[in-house]
Amino acid sequence: MANPRIPATNAALKNLRQAKGLTQAELATETGFAEGTISDYECGDPTLPKPRLDEMMGSIDIAPELVDLFVEAQEIFDRQSLELSIPLAEGVPAAIWTVATASGRAIHEALREGMIAARAQLDRQEAAEVWERLRAVDEKKRRLVIERIPGVATWALVERLSIESIEEAPHRPDQALHLAWLALRCAELAPVSEKLRGCLVGFAHAHIGNAWRVAGDLPAGKAAFVQARRFWPVGGIAKADDFRV
Repeated sequence: MANPRIPATNAALKNLRQAKGLTQAELATETGFAEGTISDYECGDPTLPKPRLDEMMGSIDIAPELVDLFVEAQEIFDRQSLELSIPLAEGVPAAIWTVATASGRAIHEALREGMIAARAQLDRQEAAEVWERLRAVDEKKRRLVIERIPGVATWALVERLSIESIEEAPHRPDQALHLAWLALRCAELAPVSEKLRGCLVGFAHAHIGNAWRVAGDLPAGKAAFVQARRFWPVGGIAKADDFRV
């Protein structure tokens, strides 16, 4: 008699645990579930409810979207196995799983990039609103606002202040420089990864250099561009995960 099929959520639990490189005992410690309970789930009895799987995986920083993809990949594997009229040759199940999970990873990346894009648009909208409020604040107090009010310093405000600096440069170089320095302070305080911070700091220094150049202080401009090049390689090209601390 064939072994009963393990529910997709139970199989996903084991696959996700192994993907994180954890033993059952380590997962028990992280999630607060008994090691015996985890063992029972991985053996397929009782059936693991999807909300509980999400809860367990959340304890080890696995997003629900990725859990969904692992469950779906397991369901694809199960359906594929059932639909075949002849026994699977050795190695074929593993190949099916590899294809399913590779597709899942691609979908997850697309979903994650889409969420990041949506989040970026919202961040930019919020930064524009913050700038409108900052615009009404005395120039001498703007830095204090950025430093002392939580949530003001963001990557998007660095971008917004830099754009404003570029627009001011031809007419008011001193204001352009002020905004570029504010952008730099935001870059230093923004809640991002250190990799992305390198990008932001280098970006701000480049705008400081531009403001000095337009103001006619070429040595200061050159020095700022040197700083920009020094920091930028630290940042390189930002990835989606860099927007999370």
